[in-house]
Amino acid sequence: MFCSILLAIGISASFTKRIARLRKIIKNTARGKFDVKADIGGTDEVAELGMAYNAMLEDLDNTVNALAETKVAQQKAILSALQSQIDSHFLYNTLESINSLAALSGHTQIEQTTIALSKMLRYTSDYKGTVVPVEDEIRHLSNYLDIMKIRMGDDLEYVLDIDSRCLSGFCLKAIMQPIVENSMKHTEVPMDTPLRVWITVGFAVYDNTEYLVIRVVDNGQGFRKEKLEEIAGHIRQINISPLHHQHANIGLLNIHFRLKMYYPHDTHTGIVLGNADRGSGAAVEIRFPFQTHAKQEVSADVLQRDHCG
Repeated sequence: MFCSILLAIGISASFTKRIARLRKIIKNTARGKFDVKADIGGTDEVAELGMAYNAMLEDLDNTVNALAETKVAQQKAILSALQSQIDSHFLYNTLESINSLAALSGHTQIEQTTIALSKMLRYTSDYKGTVVPVEDEIRHLSNYLDIMKIRMGDDLEYVLDIDSRCLSGFCLKAIMQPIVENSMKHTEVPMDTPLRVWITVGFAVYDNTEYLVIRVVDNGQGFRKEKLEEIAGHIRQINISPLHHQHANIGLLNIHFRLKMYYPHDTHTGIVLGNADRGSGAAVEIRFPFQTHAKQEVSADVLQRDHCG
């Protein structure tokens, strides 16, 4: 019995000592000391509790660091947005001055360009929402196409074909114009041949769900096989893990990433790349579920615009 009592006292003292040590470490954690680990020996439940606490402490430390980095990034974003607003106001005023001078001098093309550019800047610098009516997105694209037509003249021909029912839907902001711009920047056509771009906005049905489909086709050489495979690999990576997207300098992938973040469980949403049916020219499609609210008034000039020739 005496030996049993001594053994019980020894075991109890071991438990008490280690629990007291763990309690002290917990108090230090409450004071903000996350770098002090619980050094609890043994293989019993108290030791397991110490290891679990260390794991929790490490996760907490990582979370605090991530939160601090997020707050720093948020402050930088706020400052950047404020700076952008300051720059935007300066640009608006400058464009208004140029527009007034062009109107007084009778330079119609300069006046049209400054008005279209001013509208584009106002659209992209408005941070109030990421989802806009499709009609607004098409109007933004039309302003860009007007500017490019003035710049390139007969070297550019384009068709903008819109299903009028699409205009009652909503979409992510600034997803159409970058695709068309990408087509104009990277399309190579033979000498004395104008760049031709066809933009259609319509519908398709996948798994009994109606999708809005934006298709941009050009008359260039199309995507090389190696390039298609490379971009397709990046798209698969984004589909699997969007947050590990590391290709911020590629506009197509950025738009695909934004779509996947906004429609995380939709397998049909995103960008689809290929070449035109006849084997020449790149073809880019943007697909996302068609979502509509109250029907909006439609402007006639955005339903069907043909600037070929």
